[in-house]
Amino acid sequence: MPAAGAAICALWIMNIVSYKTLNDAKFAVINSIEQKLVEQPFHDEWNRLDPDGDGKRHRPFHKVEGVVPWVFLTVYIVQALMLLPWRQLLNTVC
Repeated sequence: MPAAGAAICALWIMNIVSYKTLNDAKFAVINSIEQKLVEQPFHDEWNRLDPDGDGKRHRPFHKVEGVVPWVFLTVYIVQALMLLPWRQLLNTVC
């Protein structure tokens, strides 16, 4: 089970990265089009979400969502470590 869980976490992380790069590309196109317009709603939206540009008022989804699979991965690693026969391993080393 820990190996299956870790594999799912790895795929989850890859999926988040994939969506981030897809969104980055889409917004690069949108922003380049928007610069030619009189109104710039996406630019205005970001000014309202994070006026200082320091990321304190708004964290992008990929950063928040990216923590979740790492938490689960930690749980699976701990679970795997608990399944190891520690007494036998220590007796063979000592």
